[in-house]
Amino acid sequence: SKIISDWDDTITQKDTISLIFNVLPKSTPYPLSHFFGLYMDMHNQYMEQILPLKTYKDRNSIEKEICVQKDLKQVERSSLDEAIKLKVFQGYSVMDFESQVEQVSIKNGFVDFYNALQKNECSFNVLSVNWTGLIIRKFFNSTFKKQPDQILTNEFEFEMNGVCTGNCDPTFDIRTGYDKLLVTKELLNDSIDGSSLYIGDSSTDILSMIYCTKAIIMKGGSASSKLRDLGF
Repeated sequence: SKIISDWDDTITQKDTISLIFNVLPKSTPYPLSHFFGLYMDMHNQYMEQILPLKTYKDRNSIEKEICVQKDLKQVERSSLDEAIKLKVFQGYSVMDFESQVEQVSIKNGFVDFYNALQKNECSFNVLSVNWTGLIIRKFFNSTFKKQPDQILTNEFEFEMNGVCTGNCDPTFDIRTGYDKLLVTKELLNDSIDGSSLYIGDSSTDILSMIYCTKAIIMKGGSASSKLRDLGF
């Protein structure tokens, strides 16, 4: 069987996307708040002005939820596209990002849980909408003997010398719950016995949760209320 787990607020105690902005100098004209503000404006505009006009506005079926998640791609990419346009992360090294791992706080019990999985040779995969996988990989590398089978997330583009170009690596574009569903389906395609478990906390996890054989909902996120809306 395969286990697929979200990263932010599932393995970690709080969202870690904000940590990548710590590489920027304090004096930056483009701090995290600039991008968060842009994202919230886009998000609120979609929820208040665009979604109410759609036939799937009530989000009470899987089909409707998929339509909303597809729409949200634009919203989710808004702040990232701005960061790319401004080349905010250009010139920073892989190590600059990796060093932020010291700021990551992991949920109690995860280390024991992961060690137990490794002992039983379970397949464990991380699937995240984070902007980079560098901090995730660094955490697993520095904490455990064995890395997850796969860490599937977005990434910045780096030169051969490990310096960021300021662009995104086009290999992955995992921004929404629908994107996560597509990757989940692909991951489970080659599953021998077909049994799967998804662990997550938020609305971006619910489509993958429904698709997998079983799911674990971490408390504190929007997943349980969203699943209730869908009749689960």
